[in-house]
Amino acid sequence: MPPFSPETLLEHLMTLPSVRYARLSPDGRWVAFVWYRRHENLDVFVAPTDGSAPPVALTHTPEATELVDWTPHGRGVLVAEDHDGDERVRLFRVDLDAPGVMRPLTEARPPYFLRGGQLSPDGRYLCPNERRSHPGDELCRFGEQGINLYGAYSFLGP
Repeated sequence: MPPFSPETLLEHLMTLPSVRYARLSPDGRWVAFVWYRRHENLDVFVAPTDGSAPPVALTHTPEATELVDWTPHGRGVLVAEDHDGDERVRLFRVDLDAPGVMRPLTEARPPYFLRGGQLSPDGRYLCPNERRSHPGDELCRFGEQGINLYGAYSFLGP
């Protein structure tokens, strides 16, 4: 007798955990990824690339939490959390040495749509990516020539 009936096979297949998105740390020693259906929603995990340890949950919330990027030094990640599916995400920083501690970087339920963000190389500034009406109309940009500001910009402190 098969473990699943033909009527329930599709339901079981649709509930299997899956990895949705992954990024290597700047030094290549870690991989951060979004694991869907491992917890009650999307959460961010990290694992060493050499396989020396099992994955660790950096987030575990009832809300959808997506990986945005690594911090410049590679000791943490930026994550975006969507409350109740309203797409008004809040950005957080989670350090590898403090799993589950989500340090807020932006306001809760902002009156705009964030689509990720980037920390400055020194980690003191956040350049949020907003959905803009004109493509290329950037708020700010970090590059080899320094920081270029175009409008809203968040200071994170030392």
